[in-house]
Amino acid sequence: MVFSFSNNNRGGSGIGCLIFAMLGVAVLYYFFKFLWWAAPGIFLLAVIINWRAVVDTGKQYWTYLQRNIISGLAIGVLSVLLFPLVALFMLLKSLGYNLLGQFRQNMGMFGNAPNQPAEIPTEYTDFEELESTPKKPERGAEPPEVFLLPKKDDENP
Repeated sequence: MVFSFSNNNRGGSGIGCLIFAMLGVAVLYYFFKFLWWAAPGIFLLAVIINWRAVVDTGKQYWTYLQRNIISGLAIGVLSVLLFPLVALFMLLKSLGYNLLGQFRQNMGMFGNAPNQPAEIPTEYTDFEELESTPKKPERGAEPPEVFLLPKKDDENP
């Protein structure tokens, strides 16, 4: 077999992938630069939307620090260095808490909320008792199809 380095039928030898990778790095750079600029506003927006998300995140960091001091300090330093990502995480978490609260309110309308007792109906519904005898097939009706499994061959290896 002969190997050749010509690209007659293989395309552009990965130049397109290189261009897309460079564009992706540039987009990530400018996105992160924008996040550094907008991080305080994102954090305040997270506090305004649902402050419990910020408090819960702080409690999670605190319990992790108590469990493992070295890793907790490393995560704390990374949280300070990557504050825009932490602020974005808290914003998304507060939005999720908000949606979860709305879902629980909607489920509360049906009496299925976990923190609320189920409503006991005060009125009874009238009902009619039905016979429990099996239904006889009508005359001329086709019998149900019966599917038989093929017999097992003992000689089949």
